[in-house]
Amino acid sequence: MLRPIQLVETVLPLPTGTKVLRLADRAFIGNDWVQALKRLGAQPAIRLLTTTRVGGLPGWACFKQLEPGERRI
Repeated sequence: MLRPIQLVETVLPLPTGTKVLRLADRAFIGNDWVQALKRLGAQPAIRLLTTTRVGGLPGWACFKQLEPGERRI
């Protein structure tokens, strides 16, 4: 049985010109996942819980001024 990151490694990289939105579940966050996705050149979108804090601030406060199509890492 493949581990989740092994499964991701089997489908990445995708053929040139292919566009895919990668959504990541909150259960798959952590240093190992972030490093593997970075190595693979993946840019996931990860939903945060409303109770998540980023740098001591509520997560929503860090992202509330984003415009459509804008991203913050």
